[in-house]
Amino acid sequence: MEQQDYTLRKLDIELDFADDVYKAYRAEKYGMGNCCGSDLADNIAKKSLCDWQDNKTLTYTIKSVTPELYSPPPELTTSLPTKDIIDPMAPSWVNLFCGQDGKCGEYATAQQSINKCNDSECILILAVTDTGLPVPNYDITLDGVSQGRTNNAGELRFCIADASNETNHKLQLCECLTTTGGCDQQRITIVLACK
Repeated sequence: MEQQDYTLRKLDIELDFADDVYKAYRAEKYGMGNCCGSDLADNIAKKSLCDWQDNKTLTYTIKSVTPELYSPPPELTTSLPTKDIIDPMAPSWVNLFCGQDGKCGEYATAQQSINKCNDSECILILAVTDTGLPVPNYDITLDGVSQGRTNNAGELRFCIADASNETNHKLQLCECLTTTGGCDQQRITIVLACK
């Protein structure tokens, strides 16, 4: 079930619960019974299950955020990448066709790349615990907008368009992120501590 569907369903359950509690209070205090009956017991059980599910979900606090920047050689940003001009010194986490595949965060092949650098910046988020374990399903926000959730390896790739024009960003609502564009890339390691 998607997070949005779960959230909407949870709101419906809590609204039904609150409505039934109010009706029970009104009946007890003022003697105003409910002609339709009450589902209070059923709604208490549903709300308890939702509360239990919420308590089961791990929450984290950010201990540190460490960016690592990769700037491609000029020949990679001014022409189409080929086997001859791929940067052999690029770190293993780099998407060699960043900003040229039209998809930015996905890996492309030289045959799929049809554009020169489009001034985007590719971001790789790596969410790990303070013991170094990956954190799957960790929601990543940039400028207040969800970019998605990390995969089982604790990674999420996304792209920032026009990164040399819009250079100041907020990651996770409180961490500053500066971009430069030009198909530069950043790997941002977020170290998390479990609450």
